[in-house]
Amino acid sequence: MAGLSRFQALALESLVWIDRFCKEHGITYFLIGGTLLGAVRHGGFIPWDDDVDIGMPRRDYKRFMELVKKVKLPPHKYLQHYSMGNYPSHYLRVVDDRITIITDSLSGTSFTTGICVDVFPFDGIPSNWFLQKLHYWRIRLYIQIVNAHYRSDEDFKKIRAGDPALPVKLFLRKVIKKFPKKIVKLIHTRLESILARYDYNKCEFVCNFVGRWRTREIVSREYLGEGRLMNFENHQFVGVARPHEYLQRIYGNYMELPPEEKRPPHKFTILKMHDEDTENNEVKCTG
Repeated sequence: MAGLSRFQALALESLVWIDRFCKEHGITYFLIGGTLLGAVRHGGFIPWDDDVDIGMPRRDYKRFMELVKKVKLPPHKYLQHYSMGNYPSHYLRVVDDRITIITDSLSGTSFTTGICVDVFPFDGIPSNWFLQKLHYWRIRLYIQIVNAHYRSDEDFKKIRAGDPALPVKLFLRKVIKKFPKKIVKLIHTRLESILARYDYNKCEFVCNFVGRWRTREIVSREYLGEGRLMNFENHQFVGVARPHEYLQRIYGNYMELPPEEKRPPHKFTILKMHDEDTENNEVKCTG
């Protein structure tokens, strides 16, 4: 894995295992987001990226979750999901424990993680413009409540600096952070139910509702299709059937490199590095 960072090498190792597991069990997955962009534009990782994103139709995602919980994972790998109580995400994370980090957004909490493959569910969404917006923003409301309950106010202040409504938003976040566990559990359950309301296979449009690109994640189901093999770091993985249309929808002119100041790194603090790495405590990283 010459030329890859330690982070990228560990994420690639996890992706190779997931690809093999999905083939063995007939599970559909696609490279998506920055990982698909990296495959098309760089033949592998975007140089400043450090994780992997894949997506699955909801039916395949549920089956993957059910099966992967029952098998013995490869050494150093573990799972994270809100239902396991070890990370507040509504997508599954396949994590490597040889590097332990805490993201800036979860600073001050007990939620640590590692180098991961994020596995996102794709769900259906109505074709009708009004119903589409109604469904999307209903989901966003629940996601914002979940984020407010768990995520750091200090990080939120940095992101929302200059927002005249910031004091009101911070007050609401403090109220939400005091919700009892029973109420938070109900919110998680309700969000999961709404996410899966529209059948992926019966909708013209689908969406990765818990992805970072918000409404740009709403795409024609035909863009994903049956998938196609793509080269990624001297391996072949399954990408979406129509990568040009998908990437153009999310990134616009995706073949043009963004200026350095617009190459958004993941912000986190390294807590521990194991095995081949020298242990580092509290090393601040931005990508």
